[in-house]
Amino acid sequence: MSDHADERHAQWLKQLQGDSVDGCIAALQKIGSQDSVTGLTVWVVPLAGSPHDEVRIHAAEALESTIRPSVSEQLMLIQLLESNHDSEICYWSATMLGRLGNDAGAAANALEACVRQSMYLPARERAAWALSQIGPAASVALPTLREAAETAPPRLKQLATAAIEQIEGKRSGHADESGEAA
Repeated sequence: MSDHADERHAQWLKQLQGDSVDGCIAALQKIGSQDSVTGLTVWVVPLAGSPHDEVRIHAAEALESTIRPSVSEQLMLIQLLESNHDSEICYWSATMLGRLGNDAGAAANALEACVRQSMYLPARERAAWALSQIGPAASVALPTLREAAETAPPRLKQLATAAIEQIEGKRSGHADESGEAA
């Protein structure tokens, strides 16, 4: 990363962590206007659960379009997924873990627990999708995915079935994330 990019990231981080809602929104808007931003995932995901509507909206937009997780953020994303009861934070934590693909094998247990236990259907669906992106390294989740493929609501059934196929290597390539967005 260049010095300019480092300075820009530091400024955004300061605004994201600050007390000013307007400053946070401004940073999220600037982040959302970029092509790709890494290193801020674990700061933006919690903002998807902000009590301020504008912050939540801009956080979701940045996460959808710009934010790219790094492997170094995986453990923090797992912690956000496991320790949070906010549906948006769970959804986005699972999404970011799924974007790491097979590098997120350490997240399989947390994602499996989300599929099995979350009271938020979109988070459960996104966790199933993320497990499909991880592939064979997520084999620990197969019993839960098989149960979901039999008993869950229709979309979760579909995603669980696709995840089983990916994990067992019955399909070539990865599922397209854009087709799985809720």
